[in-house]
Order: sequence, then structure tokens, then C-alpha cells
Amino acid sequence: MLPINRSKTQARRYYDRISSFYQTLTSSEGGILLQGVERLAVQPGERLLEIGCGPGTGLKLIAETTPGIEAIAGLDLSLKMLRQSQRKQISPIPHYIQGDGAHLPLASEAFDALFSAFTLELFSEEDIHRVLGECRRVLKPNGRLGIVSLVGSPRTLSVRLYELAHRLFPIAVDCRPIPVADLLEQNGFYIQTAEKTLNWGLPVMITVSTKRHY
Repeated sequence: MLPINRSKTQARRYYDRISSFYQTLTSSEGGILLQGVERLAVQPGERLLEIGCGPGTGLKLIAETTPGIEAIAGLDLSLKMLRQSQRKQISPIPHYIQGDGAHLPLASEAFDALFSAFTLELFSEEDIHRVLGECRRVLKPNGRLGIVSLVGSPRTLSVRLYELAHRLFPIAVDCRPIPVADLLEQNGFYIQTAEKTLNWGLPVMITVSTKRHY
């Protein structure tokens, strides 16, 4: 797993700057986000948190595909990303939190489902473990965690070129492929479903996990 060579302050400033056109930049991810939301299968009456909600694309999909969802919350490091999400017509109106996924300012066992797409790979390896620990803490005992993430296998030319771009431009290309299945298992999650797809030739894994009970 490649290192992250930019600070969180640099990340926040960068995403603030691109917040107004981020959804256009990432338009190719829409179908993959929908797959992730469908696999998570949020139910009416449940409470959901999206970590790294960005401009609200995922939150809107979740709300539209789950009539009767009790509550939705979105957390992001970038305040301007949250403001982009607030401009969308999402019902129920999400509760927005500016914060760090490695230190969730939320009560334990507060959510039935968590969703995070193309976000976990933005964290350092040390912080990924913290994020997943926080996910375990805020999930209810039978809660579900949906993750959509770049992965480095198979080692295609697209993966190698992307990793080179990450090394050369650590702020603009700050995400990198991660071994998401291994990380989930190491941090106390049982993977229920896992499937791969491609985004611009890069392998992406969609997983749904539950907390492992010891």
C-alpha cells in the first residue's frame, strides 16, 4: 500500500477548491455508487451515516432508493463539499458533520448502516485502521458497512500508471488502491458480499460487511 504524502489540512483545502465541480469530475463513478448503495440494501426505519459524503451524490441515491429511511447523516472533511450537498433536494434532510472519519464525533452503536465510497483509500494506513475501528464503534451490533474502494489487484497497466500519478501528484491524486478485503478482516469485519468492477480501467471492489462478534 502506497503512503499518503499530504496532510489532512492540504486535503481539506484541495477538496474545498474543487467542490463546485467535483461531481462533474467524478461522473464516471455514478453507476458504481449505485451498485454500492444497492448492495448495502438500506431498509425503511434504519439510520445511515456516509463517511466522505462529498457533494451528496451517495446520500441522494440512498434517500431515493430507501423510502421510509429514518435518518441520514453525512460526514466530510471539506465544509464546501457539505455545502454542495446541502443544495441538493434530499429527503429526509441529512444531518451534516464536518469531521474526520478517523475520529467520529458520534455516539457508539448509533447507526444501522454505514456507507463510504472512494474515501477509505484517502487515509494513511494507520488512519485506515482508526476509521474501521470507529466504524465498528458507531455501528449497531447487527449493522452493515458498505465500502466502495480502488484495489490494486490485478496489477494492470492502469493501476501502475495511477500509482505513478499518486507518487508524482500526492495532493491532486491523493487516493490509491488498497487491499480493502484484508483491511476489513484485520479490523474485525466479516465480509458478506464482495464483487469487482472497473472505473476507467482501474479495479474497484464493492463490499458489504458486518461486525465480527468474538
